Amino acid sequence: MAMQRFKFLFTLILFSPLAFLLGTSAHGQTGTPVFGQVVTSAGYPAASVPVRVCAITSSGIPCTPTSNIYSDAALTQQIGNPLSTDQYGNYTFFVGQGYYIVQITASSGVTYSYNIASNAVPGSYLPITGGTLTGGMTGTTIAATTVTGTTTNFTTANGTTLNLGTLNLTTGTVATLNAATVNTTLNAALQAGSDIGAKINTAYSGCSGQCTIYVPAGAYSFSTTINAPLNTYGTYGLTLDPGAVLTYTGSGDVIASQVNTYAITGSNRLVIQGGQIFCSTNSTTNGVHLYPGNSITVTRMLISGCNNGILVEGSDVVNIFDNEITGNNYGVQLISTNCNAAAPHNCSQTNTGGAVYSPNALHVHNNMMGFNNLWAIWDNGVLAPGTGSLNNSFAYNDFEQSGKSGGGTYGAVLIYKSVGDIVGPGNYFEDSPREVVLGQYTGGSGDYYAASSTLVIGNYFTTFVPIDGRTMSYNIELENAYHVMIEGNNEAGSPGISSSTNCYINAATGAENHTIIGINAILQNATTGSGNPTCVNGVASQLVGEGSYPIVNSNFQVYMAYQNWITAASATETVAVQNLTAGGSCFVTPVNAAALAQMGSSYISGIGAGYATFTHPATVNLRYNIFCVNNPN
Repeated sequence: MAMQRFKFLFTLILFSPLAFLLGTSAHGQTGTPVFGQVVTSAGYPAASVPVRVCAITSSGIPCTPTSNIYSDAALTQQIGNPLSTDQYGNYTFFVGQGYYIVQITASSGVTYSYNIASNAVPGSYLPITGGTLTGGMTGTTIAATTVTGTTTNFTTANGTTLNLGTLNLTTGTVATLNAATVNTTLNAALQAGSDIGAKINTAYSGCSGQCTIYVPAGAYSFSTTINAPLNTYGTYGLTLDPGAVLTYTGSGDVIASQVNTYAITGSNRLVIQGGQIFCSTNSTTNGVHLYPGNSITVTRMLISGCNNGILVEGSDVVNIFDNEITGNNYGVQLISTNCNAAAPHNCSQTNTGGAVYSPNALHVHNNMMGFNNLWAIWDNGVLAPGTGSLNNSFAYNDFEQSGKSGGGTYGAVLIYKSVGDIVGPGNYFEDSPREVVLGQYTGGSGDYYAASSTLVIGNYFTTFVPIDGRTMSYNIELENAYHVMIEGNNEAGSPGISSSTNCYINAATGAENHTIIGINAILQNATTGSGNPTCVNGVASQLVGEGSYPIVNSNFQVYMAYQNWITAASATETVAVQNLTAGGSCFVTPVNAAALAQMGSSYISGIGAGYATFTHPATVNLRYNIFCVNNPN
């Protein structure tokens, strides 16, 4: 018969050290369990195998003398030594405090052995209560404070806690693990501090800004501002568990990025993500306040009840996406600021001795931003002599029902002093008193409130009659706007929309020029006196047949057109083109197949002040676009 080899299951080695956590109690001696299983080399249980236990100081194979072993934790029922494995190869016994050697002898006569230490002999293992370990762990002192059925806590000398949750000695599993630090991730709840804000700040200080700070699920009420440092190259991050609910009771910033010597010139790569933030007052608080820096991300957060959900003060390349920012006065507000060149930077709009920093290259997308009280987006980059904000984009957001707490003055998106902002594609507008407002005209010298080169593209508007005390309702307002292009937008609404109360686009005289309006799907009935037309100062301008709207530029008209002109039966028609001068020029392009077939005999035959003469075959329903350009000289 072949010799059978015996081996230990890995569970024996895994469980034995964990078993030693159940050591001597301050109220009396409790034995330490030792257990395991013996199997053959083929993996079958090895029954009736002798297991011999001796003091570590014993000698010989088999070892002598043997030690007392017991069948109960109270060490009152002594059993024979050696004992034998049962039919499943298992063995269990209890020993008192000390060091032991366990020998297991196979039928072949080969003896295997391993050492154990019971009841946390000082310097080696953890005592249960009232003792401390001062050696064997690089000088760290750990005192176990609780072992109560399902929870095992150990408190370190510096006050932090290791929580093992449900410690199962049979399966070797730990249900929960709460540690102050695991692989440079710091558990904020286990740090020192008066509230969660102070604890997070402690965590940052303790890791010198090179760590990820984690806030576990739970409800936290606090008043200490969380200071998120703007280090270089992503050495710091703040992650809140989705179930972490932070209620801020202070009057400043909930989370504020802190400008350091690298913030203005370096790439910060700061990431703030997760959790729920609620402000107890919305008069002065900011959910997240970002100071000048580069490459900052805010994502997967719920922010509500604040004055500003997110205030971006002079930051560049900020990515705000996949958030729910609702119930604030302002969802996201962008402002320029002045900062001192040297630390401390002291950034503020009133710092006249500092350099101007504008919020540039922001990407606000895929957010739920409806139901904010005043504006969902306010690009308020007004600060002379700065350029205003530059090239910010707002796409794929839901802006519905914003601005309904301001008596009709507020709405969804307001863009002040800026160059190159992009509104769209994919934004959803519904039931806001105002929807997209470009600029504000003050008429003063050096008007700093103009939106320049803005692109409004690919958005959807649900059109309603005026609400919240307004007498007119506009989807897009050109209040103080230069070189704006409006293209590919869609709208639909109730059948009661009238040109006496609604305008798809409204241009303000004196503060709008060089506007280009491309093809937009305006689905209201556009017969005279009804529909959702293009307007100047609230008055419908040049309604030309169903679905047809002129490109309006009420001031310095360089480029204009009628979209989708539908011909009548006459061979020559006069097309009224507002602000066209006699020295201008026009051309036509076909829209439908019938018009394309007649292009050889369709042309502009004359141009006068305010009109163009269009000659074509005497055929109805030929559809053309007519484009006109004034001579700027």
